[in-house]
Amino acid sequence: MTPEISIIIEWENYILADMERSFKMLEKLNYQIPQVQKPIEVIVLFNPEQIEITFLEKELGRILDVSDNNYFSLRIEEASGKHYYDLKNEGVKLARGEIVIFLDSDVIPEENWLINIVQPFYDNSDIDVVAGNSYIDCYSLYSKAFALGWFFGLRLSDSMLLKKHHGFYANNVAFRKEVLMSFPF
Repeated sequence: MTPEISIIIEWENYILADMERSFKMLEKLNYQIPQVQKPIEVIVLFNPEQIEITFLEKELGRILDVSDNNYFSLRIEEASGKHYYDLKNEGVKLARGEIVIFLDSDVIPEENWLINIVQPFYDNSDIDVVAGNSYIDCYSLYSKAFALGWFFGLRLSDSMLLKKHHGFYANNVAFRKEVLMSFPF
């Protein structure tokens, strides 16, 4: 299988976030990958000085279903001494897909996130970057107060689509690979 899409997950935010967020992210991703109906590789990059590979292999294997399919592969790659953006840049070098998606290990994608972030590339060859809506989920008084002071904006309505914007967050964004090769983080 030659992947069309590479999903790069840094496994560093996992250390700072609640472990359950990362597992929930993997469950959502596992459910959404077959919906795209394109060959996808998931590359998880980690610093072995921070995380033990046996734990990572066990947890990823438990949640991500890579058995008997032709559309999905999983690679776990060590990147000694590298951190957040360096992990992402290393992932780009390893990626075989022409569309590269960054999904942070502490981001829980919404329903249809994956198909919605890749479809614009197939619909319009002039699109080079598609960014998701980064926000803090407001489910309690504390989270609402935190969201108001955080650097992410509040959640955009489902029907809102911004065609052009002058910035993005690196936690859920997709690029054509040639753009990333020319302009790494």
